[in-house]
Amino acid sequence: MRSREDGRTGVFQLLMIANRELAKELDSVFQGVFRALDQSAALVRERSEAEAEAYATAIGTIFMCIYSKILDPIYCDHPDLAPPLWSMDLGKGGTHSS
Repeated sequence: MRSREDGRTGVFQLLMIANRELAKELDSVFQGVFRALDQSAALVRERSEAEAEAYATAIGTIFMCIYSKILDPIYCDHPDLAPPLWSMDLGKGGTHSS
């Protein structure tokens, strides 16, 4: 495993996935996770408007954790796997140096 210094905190983050094919499979898995989380949020909105905002906030936290801790490092190492609107400057939020 390799590490890079986190530009915001000085903490070294592990870049977990050097194998491109594995990174591609993980990206696909997490895109499915995101779809499932979206579906769960829609379900809560449909059935419990009172709980929808808090649930959406929790889901947003999960999205950002998955993105920042797993997918962002993958996209930094494998930019060809990144979604079209991701850019190294926006996507990584300044957490990885090149």
